[in-house]
Amino acid sequence: MAQARIGVIGVGTFGINHLRTFRQLGYVGVAELVAAADINQELLAERESEFGMKAYADYREMIEKDDLDGVTVVTPD
Repeated sequence: MAQARIGVIGVGTFGINHLRTFRQLGYVGVAELVAAADINQELLAERESEFGMKAYADYREMIEKDDLDGVTVVTPD
């Protein structure tokens, strides 16, 4: 079974939990954390360094450039 290629929109307080979950799912071969997008460039750079995924300031660019199977949206209400 192929790994699902995942992107995350929003890497803040709750978004980091999604990043951690998809990283864990990568360890067992279920999903691959490919990319994340956030408007907070400083925080996004920190997450990129920690998780090793591609980082985008604009979620539309992420969706356009990466061949993703799914995206989670973790932004404030």
